[in-house]
Amino acid sequence: MKKIDLILIAIALIAGSLYIWGCGNNNGNPVQAASGVPQILKIVPADGATNVAGNSDLAITFNMPMDTASVRGAFFLSGGDSMTTWMDSLGHHMMMGNMTDMSHMMDWMDSIMDTSRFEWNQSHDSCLVHPYAPLSPNTDYMILMYGSIKGGNGMMMDMETGGEKSNYEMFHFRTGP
Repeated sequence: MKKIDLILIAIALIAGSLYIWGCGNNNGNPVQAASGVPQILKIVPADGATNVAGNSDLAITFNMPMDTASVRGAFFLSGGDSMTTWMDSLGHHMMMGNMTDMSHMMDWMDSIMDTSRFEWNQSHDSCLVHPYAPLSPNTDYMILMYGSIKGGNGMMMDMETGGEKSNYEMFHFRTGP
């Protein structure tokens, strides 16, 4: 089995095993009821984008109003050495069969991920993600959004990776000089 396959399996195991953020309350803001399953319609920068400016904000558009706390809780942005360390660690834990302490793993993931501020539109179906620090130049970044994301209607997000159902969605981009 390839290292990337082990990493993707580890991510799926983590996402499938954890449900730690709940549905939240959208910071007291009402969310209009919607039917159906939430999905990401668009993400900026797009998967595979290059020469992204270091001072760029990220943008996510959904097909319905979202439970904003669940989106924030299941969103990770990582780049450069921290992304490589994280991916290598998941592969190591998977190879060693040491995936029992999920809480510790999630705390560690939180400690190496870049932090961001979320700014939602009034209908809670789109948000801007403002990284607290500029993105490093000439660096690969990964956005990981995993299994606990809910729409405002309480339905879990329908996630896909590589055209197949999974417990996460992953997007990669590279900053420019």
